[in-house]
Amino acid sequence: MKWIITLIVALSFWAANAVAGEECTGMTQSEMNQCMASDYKASDQKLNMTWIELRVCKINSPEEWALIVKSQKAWIQLKESQCELEAGLDWGIELRGSGWPRTYFSCMTEMTEERTAFLGTLFTDCYEHSEPGEM
Repeated sequence: MKWIITLIVALSFWAANAVAGEECTGMTQSEMNQCMASDYKASDQKLNMTWIELRVCKINSPEEWALIVKSQKAWIQLKESQCELEAGLDWGIELRGSGWPRTYFSCMTEMTEERTAFLGTLFTDCYEHSEPGEM
C-alpha cells in the first residue's frame, strides 16, 4: 500500500515539475508573473508530496498528527500574510502594481520550499537514498 501512494505522489510531482522550473527572467511582466506562479505550484506540489510521505512514514498516533495539522494550518496563515505584506510593501498595499504577483509568488515559493525542508527533517529516518519529496 505504501509503495502505491508513493508512486501516485511521485507521478503527480513529476507532472507538476514538467511545466515549472524554468528561469523567470527575460520575459514580459505578465509572463514573469505566470512563470513565478508555476514555480510556486511546483513547490506546493512537492510540499504536498512531503506531507503525504510524512503521514505514511512517520506519524504514529492521532495526537501527533493533530499537532502537525495544527502547525501546518498556522504556517499557511503566516505564509499567506507574510507574502501579501512583502508584495504590498514592494508594489503597493492597495494598488497592487503589475509586479505584485511576481513578488508574492516568489515569497510563497521560498516559504514553501523552507517548510518542505523542515517537514522533511521530521522523518529523515524513512529515507536511505533520497530527499523528502523526491522518492
